Amino acid sequence: MSTTYTSYPACFFKDDNEKCAYTVIFPNLREGTCGETLDEAFAMAQNLLAGYIEGDAD
Repeated sequence: MSTTYTSYPACFFKDDNEKCAYTVIFPNLREGTCGETLDEAFAMAQNLLAGYIEGDAD
């Protein structure tokens, strides 16, 4: 079985918001998320993308 990798552009923004210090937007998907730390924002972005691909995103 071969593995296929797909990439989706994501924009990471530093924000002054207390709850979400980093905002992540997937422009091609018109979806976004955020996190208190850059690592958390990255993990949230991966989770959002996985849900989108699986068809769980609204």
